[in-house]
Amino acid sequence: MATADAKMNPSISSAGVQAGTPKTLNFGVFENYVAGDDFEVYEERMTQHFLLHDVPEERKVAFLLTPLGMDTYAILKKLLQPVNPSTKRYERLVLTLKRHFRQK
Repeated sequence: MATADAKMNPSISSAGVQAGTPKTLNFGVFENYVAGDDFEVYEERMTQHFLLHDVPEERKVAFLLTPLGMDTYAILKKLLQPVNPSTKRYERLVLTLKRHFRQK
């Protein structure tokens, strides 16, 4: 049975989702990492965020890299060069950052 919205706008399905619109997943918002903060604590909290929002393994790298901030991302990129950080596994990125910030 079609909804009133679907009758008025045929691009809306009976489920209320616009046809042809890609499905988006909501994993919540996580604060940016600020250089100088305890990275180990930040990563522990991010792990809990992953559990809470059921973040799939294949999205963890993007979820980690996005809120790092320009300075921290540049450090990570330099530590891994010539390899792009987005090509590494989540565990490798976390280990690299923990080692770097532990030396400070």
